[in-house]
Amino acid sequence: MNSKVGFTQISGPPALKIIDFNWKSLEDRKSELYGNITPALQDDATSTIGGNLLFSYNLAPIIGISQTFLTTDIGFAIPTALPNTDATAATMVISPYFGLTKRLGGKVSFALDAAAGMDVLTMAGTTTLLGESYSFSLGIVAPGVKFGGELGYMLSPDLLFNVGASYKMGMAPVITTYTFNEEDLTEYIDTYSTTLDYSTLRMGGLGINMGVTYAVGELPFNLFGFLDPFKKH
Repeated sequence: MNSKVGFTQISGPPALKIIDFNWKSLEDRKSELYGNITPALQDDATSTIGGNLLFSYNLAPIIGISQTFLTTDIGFAIPTALPNTDATAATMVISPYFGLTKRLGGKVSFALDAAAGMDVLTMAGTTTLLGESYSFSLGIVAPGVKFGGELGYMLSPDLLFNVGASYKMGMAPVITTYTFNEEDLTEYIDTYSTTLDYSTLRMGGLGINMGVTYAVGELPFNLFGFLDPFKKH
């Protein structure tokens, strides 16, 4: 298992938003529901910063090609834009990706990787209507593919200093969910809110990472244990 930090560009609509429903809409959602947009961030969110956990499995005993790894990469990031203090919202992007990595070299190494997965934008917080506080949560799921390269220098058998770059092709969201005061209002947002449109959101772009990777020799669980019976070399 490895970990590292970096940042990624994202593109899409202006600042991430939450919906602030007025009292009349809450009383009669089916016919008059609409949203008043309250920015969750002060500025447009065009980049994120965060880290990741990387689980890798050596495929060499199966395919006979040295330094080839099956990877599960779980990234987590927050937008770099300043939060809007009036929104009381926490925003995060979680990105599970699955791919292949080919590493070349020894003490100094170079790696190429390709992966596919999804980016999950989550936003949760509270908003105030007529003096009363209500909880809300927004979830957006979008698929993506990414390609990258990394230069590494081995500091010890378990410690690797690395610098890398990647490019992620973010695709249009396939799932959008919204709850308000613990009630699912996804259907009504799609129908009545013309101002909250994340169809142009793309959680992709250029990614830069630099850090130290620590390789954990053994974990309490074997994530790729189902592949062990296929070992031939």
